[in-house]
Amino acid sequence: MTDPGSDTNEVNDQIKDAVDQLNASFKGMKSNVPEAVAYQAMAHAVALALQNTVLQQQHNHMLRSALTTAAATALLEGKRAEAEAVLKLADEKLGSQQNLSEEIAKIGDILKTIGEQFNTR
Repeated sequence: MTDPGSDTNEVNDQIKDAVDQLNASFKGMKSNVPEAVAYQAMAHAVALALQNTVLQQQHNHMLRSALTTAAATALLEGKRAEAEAVLKLADEKLGSQQNLSEEIAKIGDILKTIGEQFNTR
């Protein structure tokens, strides 16, 4: 087995073996099967990308809620400067995040590109 720290450009022997076994299993099959496997892998990757996008949005919402609570607490304690600093921090760190529809649009664009590549073969 290849030492993982020896060369970052070298492919692990186990990965080479897995690819060789996969290619051998595809020999003699109709071209639909490898294409179906590729579509399945792509669908799984898209599902993970969408899940990550939703989770990121949920985490951002929780952070913004916590920062808003901290700012409200500071205001109630008469610490206006601290409250403004917390809200400024929230806007700086979370304001630049893309919203869910922008992320889904990006994923859609990537899917269109991949679909065009499949249709041109």
